[in-house]
Amino acid sequence: MILRKPYAFLIKHFKLIHAILTVLMGYLVYKSYKIYTFYTAFINTGEKKAPLNSTDELFNIYMFGLPFLIILILIVALVILIRKKKQVLFYFINIIISIATIIIYNYLYSAILYMETNMMSAQEVNLGKDLSFIILLSEMVSIVIMFIRAAGLDLKKFDFGKDLLDLEINEEDNEEFEVDINVDTSILRRGYKKNLRYLRYFYKENEFFIKLGGLILTFIILFIVYINYSIYMQHYNQNEYFLTSGGTYNIYNTYVTSKDSKGNVVVDEDEKLMVMDISVTAPTTKSINFARTELHIGKTKYYPISDYANKLLDLGETYRHQELAVEETRYLLVYKIPASSIKETMYFKYINDFNISPNKITPNYIKVALSPIYLDGESSLLDVTLGEEISLKEKTLGQSTMSINAITLANDFKVNYKYCMTRKDCIDSVFYIKPKLDTNYDKALMKIEGSIKMDKTINNTRINNLNNLIKYFGKLVYYKDNVKYTINSFTRVRPAKLEEDNVYYLEIKREVLKSDRAYFIIKLRENEFRYTLKD
Repeated sequence: MILRKPYAFLIKHFKLIHAILTVLMGYLVYKSYKIYTFYTAFINTGEKKAPLNSTDELFNIYMFGLPFLIILILIVALVILIRKKKQVLFYFINIIISIATIIIYNYLYSAILYMETNMMSAQEVNLGKDLSFIILLSEMVSIVIMFIRAAGLDLKKFDFGKDLLDLEINEEDNEEFEVDINVDTSILRRGYKKNLRYLRYFYKENEFFIKLGGLILTFIILFIVYINYSIYMQHYNQNEYFLTSGGTYNIYNTYVTSKDSKGNVVVDEDEKLMVMDISVTAPTTKSINFARTELHIGKTKYYPISDYANKLLDLGETYRHQELAVEETRYLLVYKIPASSIKETMYFKYINDFNISPNKITPNYIKVALSPIYLDGESSLLDVTLGEEISLKEKTLGQSTMSINAITLANDFKVNYKYCMTRKDCIDSVFYIKPKLDTNYDKALMKIEGSIKMDKTINNTRINNLNNLIKYFGKLVYYKDNVKYTINSFTRVRPAKLEEDNVYYLEIKREVLKSDRAYFIIKLRENEFRYTLKD
């Protein structure tokens, strides 16, 4: 096989290489100028938000791909100059500029996308303007020098005409070489070694082409990965804020369960609920568009439902198309999924926008990797002593603790307090707390003294105090004549003239006072905390 070394060809077309670089860099200068003028106009007009679709007008896929191509061509030029022992500083600087261009374009794209839906500080806007100016100026200086070299102007300042003459295409650069690859196929034992030897010869004689091809392939792969992961498919993890066309989102926690907050199974045996604790800040729409909030498990998509709004109170407030507030607000997105899929990899994908072509419409996703907590487990019953501080042991409540110091049952309660007509003029008074007479059965009161300490990482306003914990998860179980009775809901009595911290008066049936046994229970999913009142 007769091949020819490539150096003479590349040296001969060295001006053409610079002409190609000039054209490519010219396009980037044009796009950088548009970004710079966008920032300048934004500052001068005093706008608070950028026009929608500004990123579509200022950015395209070529802006992120051309710097990679420029770097590749510059590397080819470097190989030639290094081989001829010429100055390469200009080309190294341009490689650095191209890398900086990729980084700055990516930052400016994210910044302007954020500005479309949110207010950005003046310092951040000025930073964007300065970065766009720096990259524009760098590209303009480079393209002027590149044009001079492409035109072959022999200016003393650049002296590229002399550089070309000094490259000296010699016989070695253009020599032919022969590789004998005849293989004696009749001798199989020697065939393998011969083929391997000739393969080595082929590699040594064509090392430049092979390395260049590998370099091109590497750049193509990196470019595809970069475009998909940084531009078209943005990737995040839980507890990371991400900007969408609908506002700023964050997925704090995710849970998988088949039960409600009191431990009752609420779905079929072959189903589970996937629950996302999300936040929305500075929304651009009045509500969350369920069609954009997809749960991906394998190749299957799932969308939120609102059927279990009152069943997951320990996790938070389920989103049911409430109007979104400007400040950060947390909601639950609930998805019903097959029980068989809970061990598969799960992703939340938000459809941010669409690529529209004549043949199809392709969604651009923001992708969040999910790490769900599995809530279902075996039931446990813990007998608790009054005054004991206990961990609620609930995965959804973190390190929250509860302490109930006293529980008293009575027909009514007499409370001594100071009645003050002025700040200095007070007298001792007595206030009687009684249940309301609004039912067809006799009532008494249960007085509970205690408090809870919520884990600071938990943001659940439904159970941020002991009264709400009792309201949603408390019950009173009593036995009379060996018959079990349960009170699942309580009405709180709030004295108008009396304020007591961490003291709660709850109405109960009067027959509890004459029961044989009585227990007050807090039930959070599989965990039951039982206080003995009568035994």
